[in-house]
Amino acid sequence: RGQIFKDMLKDENLVSDGLVETGKRPTTVKTRIICDNQQLLRVDQEIEEYLSEELEHALIDKIFSVIDSRKIDAIIFQDYDKGVITPLLIDRIIGFANKKSIPIFVDPKKRNFSKYKNITLFKPNFKELITGLNIDIDKKDFNSVFNAAKLLHKQGAFKLVLITLSELGILVSDGKNYHVVPAEVRDVADVSGAGDTVIATVALGFLSGLSSKQIAVLANLAGGIVCEKAGVFPIEKELLLKENFILPED
Repeated sequence: RGQIFKDMLKDENLVSDGLVETGKRPTTVKTRIICDNQQLLRVDQEIEEYLSEELEHALIDKIFSVIDSRKIDAIIFQDYDKGVITPLLIDRIIGFANKKSIPIFVDPKKRNFSKYKNITLFKPNFKELITGLNIDIDKKDFNSVFNAAKLLHKQGAFKLVLITLSELGILVSDGKNYHVVPAEVRDVADVSGAGDTVIATVALGFLSGLSSKQIAVLANLAGGIVCEKAGVFPIEKELLLKENFILPED
């Protein structure tokens, strides 16, 4: 499986420098059951326990090596709670990145929710938000969602918090103000890759100098487009431009 993954990266002209190979842990395989271009269910073959200490340190060293040998514009933690991202890895990579002034973007899950500190942007969905903070609020009550976001700002020292609200869109906060971008009506075929698309678009928007409101609009658009496609679908710049969207003023 690992070699298949490396071959796929090569076919797409993507680097594999950051991979750590081991015979002690299988590569996750997701089997999707799709009917009429809609995903019905998914079966995963994987190990979810945290990495062994040996593999944990090997991965941390590998990431340090990549950061030192390349120009890194941003780091994204796309945490699927599969055990590869450990508390030690989070702490070491964030500390290393902050010393080099590299922006950090995090899409969290429950297990490591409270482990992320001192980052550029934190992007939970609504379920992760209320579970991670152990609160009970109405998703439609944007003021309450904003208050939860302010709590995240305080606890994690985040510059920006972006909360995806599924059918209600996206709320983005800088700790003092918030803005809600409504969801667009689309024919949802498959949500695979939506979270990846949103956090990647957010990082690109930030690095391009967009405001938090503009970032939310662009990410909301990209996430909506990918949900219309069956399977994991990359969003290209040309595809976004075809939408003829207009970014709001700051």
